[in-house]
Amino acid sequence: MDISSISSLLQSLSGSLIGGNGKNEDLEEQRDQMQRKSFERSNKVYETNEAKKNAEAVR
Repeated sequence: MDISSISSLLQSLSGSLIGGNGKNEDLEEQRDQMQRKSFERSNKVYETNEAKKNAEAVR
C-alpha cells in the first residue's frame, strides 16, 4: 500500500465515523423524546389517580 491509498482509506474511515456519530445523536434525541413522552404519560396517570383518591376522600 502506498501513502495515497492509506490516506484515502483513513479519510473514508473518518467520514464513516463522523456519519456514525450523527446517527447516534439522532437515536439519542429520539430516545430522549420517547422518555419525555413516557414521563408525561406517567404524570397524567398519576395525577388522574390522585384526583380519584381525593374525590373519594371528599365523599
